[in-house]
Amino acid sequence: MTADLRFPGGVTGTVFASLWSSRLLRLSVRAVGDRGELRVFNPLAPQLGHRIRVRNRVERLSRRSSYAYQLDAFAAAVNDGTPVLTDAADAIRTMTVIDAIYRAAGLPVRQPG
Repeated sequence: MTADLRFPGGVTGTVFASLWSSRLLRLSVRAVGDRGELRVFNPLAPQLGHRIRVRNRVERLSRRSSYAYQLDAFAAAVNDGTPVLTDAADAIRTMTVIDAIYRAAGLPVRQPG
């Protein structure tokens, strides 16, 4: 599935998603702005290798899994009441976009099962 997105303020984006494809696996993000470009390789499983490139500088962060960070955030919310970064309203907005992509592709949206 490929979707071209438009955000408020004129920002655009393209999303590619597939569980089975003739394309090679892509685990990357690319953001281009007026003052430069950001490229992130493998933000989904950094423990298996990753890279962040801003202009000509390359950064490498902890090889800790993104799941471990998610688990820490969940535990902090439950144990300490720390606000979560993404709440139920955010999940609904995300699914609204996914449903719109399905409709634009002529596919039925998923129903609760």
